[in-house]
Amino acid sequence: MPKDGPASCTTYPAAKAGFTLVELLVVIVIISVLAGIGIPTIESMTSPKYALRKQGRSVMKLMAEARATAMAQKVRTEIRVNPQTKELFFAGDFGGKSIVLDEEIAIDVLTGDEPDKESTNVLAVAFAHFGGSDGGGVGLSKGGVRYEFAADVLTGRVTAQRAKEAGDD
Repeated sequence: MPKDGPASCTTYPAAKAGFTLVELLVVIVIISVLAGIGIPTIESMTSPKYALRKQGRSVMKLMAEARATAMAQKVRTEIRVNPQTKELFFAGDFGGKSIVLDEEIAIDVLTGDEPDKESTNVLAVAFAHFGGSDGGGVGLSKGGVRYEFAADVLTGRVTAQRAKEAGDD
């Protein structure tokens, strides 16, 4: 017959502090999912394709700004390239802007003429006051990956496309 009162309580030994097997497995699964998502992202940031895309956005922005300036100021603007310092720039009475590419990125001009290798001021593309262009552009390459940024002759809009490198099939 059970007694009422504090003496009748059954005492259990103190529980050991720690984690259960299920809790540990849940944590391991969460960590592995996060690693599976994060590692490919970090690897892609070091690829040549990522570096070219990053620099390419700057080139497209500069070309679009040169076109907008040409239309707003009613003047001809030119994007020029210095292959030795890897600098792209446009300038004039209205001001200007320039960007410098990373050292490991190769740059070339997309025109029919072969520029002089010693030249430090090569015309890449010119924009007219009505927004059109001469159809030139710039090519960037790194580690077997190549992107070309060209301006449309009629509209002057800048397009980017991945180009095949020599040896690609």
